[in-house]
Amino acid sequence: MKRRNLLKKILLFIFALFLGNTVKKEDENMILRQIDSSLVKGKDGKDEIRVLTEKTVDLAEDVEARGVNIKHFGVAGDGVVDDTSKIQEAINYCVINKKELLLENKTYLIKGSGITIPSDNLTIRGNKIGNTTIKVLDMDADSSIFTLSSVRNIKFENIIFDGNKDPNVKHAINCSGNNVDKNLNISYCKFVNFIRSNNRTIYVWQARDIWIKSNKFVDCVRPIFLDSPNDNVYVESNIIISPSSIMVNGIQCNSASGGIRSVYIAGNTIDGAKVDVEGNGRDGHAIRIFQSRGVKILGNTTKNCAISGILIGIASFDSVANGNISFGNKSGIYVELDGNDTTIGEDAQRGAIVSNNTIFNNDQGIAISYSAASIVQSNIVHDNQGRGIVCDSDKVNIINNIVYNNYKDTNKPNAAQFYTKAGIEVYGKESIISNNICFDNQSIKTQLHGIAVNNDSHIVTGNMLKDNAKGGLHQISGGTNNSIANNIE
Repeated sequence: MKRRNLLKKILLFIFALFLGNTVKKEDENMILRQIDSSLVKGKDGKDEIRVLTEKTVDLAEDVEARGVNIKHFGVAGDGVVDDTSKIQEAINYCVINKKELLLENKTYLIKGSGITIPSDNLTIRGNKIGNTTIKVLDMDADSSIFTLSSVRNIKFENIIFDGNKDPNVKHAINCSGNNVDKNLNISYCKFVNFIRSNNRTIYVWQARDIWIKSNKFVDCVRPIFLDSPNDNVYVESNIIISPSSIMVNGIQCNSASGGIRSVYIAGNTIDGAKVDVEGNGRDGHAIRIFQSRGVKILGNTTKNCAISGILIGIASFDSVANGNISFGNKSGIYVELDGNDTTIGEDAQRGAIVSNNTIFNNDQGIAISYSAASIVQSNIVHDNQGRGIVCDSDKVNIINNIVYNNYKDTNKPNAAQFYTKAGIEVYGKESIISNNICFDNQSIKTQLHGIAVNNDSHIVTGNMLKDNAKGGLHQISGGTNNSIANNIE
């Protein structure tokens, strides 16, 4: 026994020196002390290590300084025994004592009405390299796993939320803010199997300072739902997929009337919003914006959706879709700001901006409908089954786009307004169609004209229209268009 203890002490001493520690015996315990040392000249002329500073490293105290392990509250963590009350107890303790709650690499079962976060300042953190899972079973109707009502500074990280196909659970995280600063951060989490028909997996209402970042959603009906968000809401770098085709909208932002809000939807990948609930095109979008002015939709990839990759919907004036990639949808990007009045864009604050997007292999590429004074600029639109860019609105600027090889589906009918199939089709009034490049380089050409416009005071200038099946520019005879300096081959 003495020999074994001696060997352990020698190994500990070597390990400690390697890491820059000293070893000290206090009672029966071996304590590691962190050292900061330098070589100095000793009295006997030999180099010796002089300890300039030392700090005791007590691993238990270090962990407790930043958080409390859930195991201290008697949870089972086996995914079978109900851990709801124990987790609630742990959360109550942590908010009072200003500690993080640390979850282990286990499965915690939640039942009933779920968990309420009662006060500000709480981080719930899972095991970064493990599979920390919160699973639900037999939840109350319309319940939430976590409810946050008017509390601030809450963070969830590295947790798997498993809805377990429970038909009762409505939200994984339900956050209401009453227009106060929330500082809610949900990051590096995974949400799976939230199937209730009115599910809103992450639901944020009237709150600002929200970060939903780098999460993954699998088979959730409405993964992210922002309801009347205020300022500084960031939805970034999430992956949203639905292999079971139950998704209605990937990211949805609804607001009431009001000023421009700082909402950023950026760098997300959304695949497979297949469900149009009422069959009227309101749902089935990767990203759906409704009555939300000034939303920035930046650098997302949207694909394989029933209706649109991106819908900028009613009253979402001043919103921007920039740098997105959209394919495999009915429409790549669809803008419809007002259901009745095409001239509402005469107000300088109206319209939307669609720029620098790559749109291909959709039923149609970019559609601007009832959205006057919008800007469609510098997009690449190609190989769609029907139209490349279509606009029925007034005073729209369509400039510097590259549009080619559209109407891939030869069974698509000619546009009724023009009796032709063109890369860009415009039939509002007083629009500017300028410096676009429209061509068809296929062996069997499907894009009959580069541009087709009605004659109603449009300016068509500086466009390069080449190798389309029947011609570069198609205009209805008569009217007041000004077509100048186009390069037609």
